[in-house]
Amino acid sequence: MRILRVVLLLPVALAALVGCSPAREPLTALAVLDGKPTIVSVACASSHSTTSIHVREDRSTPPTGLSPSTGTTNPPTADPNPPTSPSAPSGGPSAPGSATADADSPSWSISSTDPQPVSEIELLGPPPAGWKLDHSNLHQLQPDVWYAIAAYGFRDSITLKFTTDVFEKLDAEHVLAPVGNRKQEIMTRSKFERNAKDVCPRR
Repeated sequence: MRILRVVLLLPVALAALVGCSPAREPLTALAVLDGKPTIVSVACASSHSTTSIHVREDRSTPPTGLSPSTGTTNPPTADPNPPTSPSAPSGGPSAPGSATADADSPSWSISSTDPQPVSEIELLGPPPAGWKLDHSNLHQLQPDVWYAIAAYGFRDSITLKFTTDVFEKLDAEHVLAPVGNRKQEIMTRSKFERNAKDVCPRR
């Protein structure tokens, strides 16, 4: 009986020792405000938690079935090489994964040590109040090129992929947002913000 008890408890003990990283959440969306592509970011964070947002040209093969010209997109997996910033804020979050696969891809990164609950950030534009530019060698979005957006902080966002074709379907009330690691779709902004806030820990 004692041997059986040890065997049963061993997997539990190993799981506690290994642990796991928090799942990425649907915290970032893409809208078009006043004719300008805009990132909408929900800060799922405690006070003074640094958030960084990274945009890069995605040179990987587009996921099967991912089409910006349709209302629903279905990437098969989470981005294995999320955007990384060569000048990530000191002591702040760093993007997980290897930086080698897209190390030379044009990218744009900003960060904030105290973001608003919901931030609107013009894509590739000047950082809004409270944000600073960390890196920029991506200056213009090109047609027929895939781009990836991800945010890192107290909770990391699911990577959002898009091309410029999707902009004509977006406005202040309709955004492109992740539903899960395997799906993203155009939805109302209120639904996106509700989904994002639902996954945030209660303060």
